[in-house]
Amino acid sequence: MSDIKITNINGKDLKYLSLEIKENVGVITINNPPVNALSEQAYTEVGDIFEYVNSRDDIWVCIFRAEGKTYPVGLDVHGFLDNIANDRQLESAETFYRSTLAVYNCRVPVISAVQGFALGGGLCYAAGSDFIIAAEGAKFGFPEVKLGVVGGGAHLPRLVPPIVSRNMMFTGEFISAEDLYKFGGITQIVPREKLDEAAMILHEEYYASQFNAAKQQESIKPWSELAEEYRESCRLKADYRELIKRAYNNNSEIKPDNLIECLAQMEHRRWCVEKVFNGWSYGANRNDQSKTNPLLTKWENLSETDKEYNREDTRKFIKSVGINKN
Repeated sequence: MSDIKITNINGKDLKYLSLEIKENVGVITINNPPVNALSEQAYTEVGDIFEYVNSRDDIWVCIFRAEGKTYPVGLDVHGFLDNIANDRQLESAETFYRSTLAVYNCRVPVISAVQGFALGGGLCYAAGSDFIIAAEGAKFGFPEVKLGVVGGGAHLPRLVPPIVSRNMMFTGEFISAEDLYKFGGITQIVPREKLDEAAMILHEEYYASQFNAAKQQESIKPWSELAEEYRESCRLKADYRELIKRAYNNNSEIKPDNLIECLAQMEHRRWCVEKVFNGWSYGANRNDQSKTNPLLTKWENLSETDKEYNREDTRKFIKSVGINKN
């Protein structure tokens, strides 16, 4: 599949950000020299791009990176002062809020590749990602607190313990990538020249773990359909009690034994989709793609032992909700 470069979203040209789709990876790059400061338009473009990613079934992982010497360093001070002068602080805050939520709520995993500084809104984007790979010596912080601006401090506790978060928010002190790694806030630290390569390697490891098994199936549904199937199966599970009551009270043509079989099949499929969404890949063997991942095995191909295991789980559920045949 050839690379696809997106330069226009919703009829608007992208000025500070770009999106390139490479083999099901969405590479999102911010480029606003000299320090990748975030203007209100940049915030808007971040929100637009990540919402656009959600609309495409051919993007399975995103890498959020920056050109130049640093990751985004937060709000453009000149733009901030202009908003105060024009009484637009609320509108600007809403634009910022939308952009950070767009990263956090992205339907596919987001890998942030951080070099230099991740400050203010830049730290929020990193904290909203699923994985952070940082270059050696990178620093994270909220310097705006020294100007009396709270900023996106609510995102910080995702990366550090509360006491460290409070210290950073009260003092404006930065934390190094090396110290952040000790707290588990960073996935990996690499030399600056290896940053982009490391992000791609992490993507490949994730891809191998999660998607190679799925590609072996006869028909792979787009993630949007899987998401709807997952939601529907969860809704059905929530209706178990009513379905079982109807069957056992002879208010339905479904017989109890048949119901157990139906619910066992439905629960198996719901469980499979849920585990894929949560990043599980039992049975996946990235070195031997000819092997079928039992996590995604269809009901009719399960062994009788596995089928009975699902049936027994269903019987236990029926018992747990206090419903008796009689």
